[in-house]
Formats: sequence, C-alpha cells, structure tokens
Amino acid sequence: MKVSQLTGVLLDYWAARADGQTAKILRAGEKLNRVRLNEDTCATLTPGYTDWWQPHYACTWFTAGPIVEREHLVVWPYRILDWQDRANGVPQDFAAKRIGMPEPEATGPSYLIAAMRCFVASRFGDTVPDEA
Repeated sequence: MKVSQLTGVLLDYWAARADGQTAKILRAGEKLNRVRLNEDTCATLTPGYTDWWQPHYACTWFTAGPIVEREHLVVWPYRILDWQDRANGVPQDFAAKRIGMPEPEATGPSYLIAAMRCFVASRFGDTVPDEA
C-alpha cells in the first residue's frame, strides 16, 4: 500500500511501527483492557507489561506531537485556499517534510496526517505491506 494513502487505523499502525513500538490492529468487537471495541483500533504494547495494550492514535497531539518535534518535521498548507474555495468547502491540504530535505515527503488532509505519513515514509519508503 502506498504511504500516501494511509489513513485511520492503518496510519496509526504504521506510525507506531515506525516509532519502534510493537503494534497490532484490534477489530471491532474485540476487547482492549476488558472493554469491547466499537471500531477497529490500533493498540501498542505498553512498556513494562506483557499483556496490556493501549490505544495508539497517530493523529492526536498526545502521540504525534513528540514525534513531530523529535523528527524535526515541518508542515505547511500545501495549497493556499482563497475565500471562494473556503466558502465552497474545499478542503485544505498540507505537506510535510523533514528539515533539510528539498522536497515534501508527504501530503494529507490535515496537519497530523501529513506529518505521520512523512514519518512513516522516512522509515519504510513510499510503500508498506498491505497486511498489518
């Protein structure tokens, strides 16, 4: 699968793997910490535990913020929208790259999606295996 197409739980999974964490995808209906999940969720093994998993959300500042800072990622609006585009609901796109790289490594519909796609691409290249 192309990194540029990763979203949701698959982006969570590959961002966790790129960050060196043990990760797996739990399907809706499975239990996480004795709680039945309503939707597919990526979970990572908590350091120091052998059977306790915690949710991993690549597109929240709690998880992604430290990665953006540590990896020196820069994100900016990929396409500047004029007032007509904004009034018509045209979505803003973002681009992300590592400081010192000449080209954007990734784009996405949000700041954090672009940043995490860039992070995954920096570790695994432009494609990752389809199986998680």
